[in-house]
Amino acid sequence: MYIYLIYGALAAWLLIELFREKSNTRADRILFLALGILFAVRFNMGPDQDTYYYLFHWIETPVKGVFEYGFQRNLLFSILVYWSKVFLKEYRWFILIVNLICMGLMSYVVWKKSRNLLLSMLLFLGAGYMAVYYSSAIRQMIAMCLYLFGFYEFLPKKQYLRYEIFAIAAVLFHEAALPALVIPLLYRLVPVFQKKPGKLIGISLCIAIGLTVIFTAVLPPLVQSIAGAPWTPFMHILKYLLAPSSSFMGIAMESVFGVGILVLYHEMDSHDEEFLQFEVLVFLFSIFLYFCFSSFSLMSRVSDFLQFIIVILLPEMLSRISSRKRRAAVLMSLIVLNGFLLYKDLSDILPKISEGMTLNDYQYFTVFEKEKTDRFLEISGCDLSQEARD
Repeated sequence: MYIYLIYGALAAWLLIELFREKSNTRADRILFLALGILFAVRFNMGPDQDTYYYLFHWIETPVKGVFEYGFQRNLLFSILVYWSKVFLKEYRWFILIVNLICMGLMSYVVWKKSRNLLLSMLLFLGAGYMAVYYSSAIRQMIAMCLYLFGFYEFLPKKQYLRYEIFAIAAVLFHEAALPALVIPLLYRLVPVFQKKPGKLIGISLCIAIGLTVIFTAVLPPLVQSIAGAPWTPFMHILKYLLAPSSSFMGIAMESVFGVGILVLYHEMDSHDEEFLQFEVLVFLFSIFLYFCFSSFSLMSRVSDFLQFIIVILLPEMLSRISSRKRRAAVLMSLIVLNGFLLYKDLSDILPKISEGMTLNDYQYFTVFEKEKTDRFLEISGCDLSQEARD
């Protein structure tokens, strides 16, 4: 329940400040820092925690761990887990390190770049980032924060090599970061987006529809026809092409995001800044990728990854709307949509953590409370027995 109370209080604060024509005041900065610390020391509750706890307990060497057991496939993550185990001994201190990395990188970027610190925090609380990634899918959360840092620290100055270092590091934490490697190429499309945005979007939609047809109607029977020798060694990869399954909710939400960002872009008083146009293109590119591979549910992770820039982009776009009424309409729409996503994510996640778990069980406690952390790991099904390992 506490997460909804924080979200509601932030939403009310933002609406009050909108009508006062203020943002990033001293009070805002103090509140932002307080929330950052609050979440940094929180022991995160998510359905993936049992797999990370298992990995933390059984990992023997960082490099060997990359090739063992399905969830130990990212080099930098395995290194982080291994050395955390060596020096920190307890899993809860590993969670603290992860939290400090994520909140540190994100807070640094938001503090330096955001036009509205508290709106950035509100967006982080919703849109899946707090409930799905920060609380559970921590490999991808670390990758997202590395991407966010590299994106805003180096791409505005077109320091591509430095950006790529962080993008590669992100890939070594989670494979969903792979598209981040080609993001700088989108700078080439900025002039086209400036002159003929409708044509660019139309061509992209045609390509996306074509690829969707290929992946849903053509590839599955083709893969089925070649199943068996000599393709048997590759079937663990090819099997993902056998049963495509589109999510209507996912397609609908990505459509809403795409239309929303274009409407917001249209409502801005000025569109002449190249980097802002580049940011919008990156966001639209994430939706293009989702539509191209919408038959595969894991693509939502890729689009979520690339869309993490909204914590900076949306406050910037909102600040460029001079009409207070239009800004209020946009802000209230963001609050409602973001709140819906938070509600949906928590509703989906709670039963996965533990059967019968309710919102009242989703409580705040810190990594310093050993009894509570141990209790959560117990109810979430962590099994460290030799039988489970075998």
